[in-house]
Amino acid sequence: MAKRKEIELEKIAMEFARYLQKEKEEGKSLPLSMIIQEIINAIMKHERQIYLNQDVDNYAKGYYDRTLGLTFGKLNLKIPRVRYGNKFYPSLLPEKWK
Repeated sequence: MAKRKEIELEKIAMEFARYLQKEKEEGKSLPLSMIIQEIINAIMKHERQIYLNQDVDNYAKGYYDRTLGLTFGKLNLKIPRVRYGNKFYPSLLPEKWK
């Protein structure tokens, strides 16, 4: 199982490296805080989709904003919501936000 996860993470890393290379070729520079922000937002969005696949009577209901301050910059996070109930909460978020 660990080997499979490692392979999946390698594929994700390769895809993201291609994205960063494309941005660089277009003259764009992404600071570390922005890269981390985009990764966290994407993970939370996909986590919500997994939840919705299991709860077929529920729907996505947009996002709400939260700022997470770190030593190297602020992350502007888009926290995904679901329409019904308070059972979904992204696992990456700090405990105080739950």
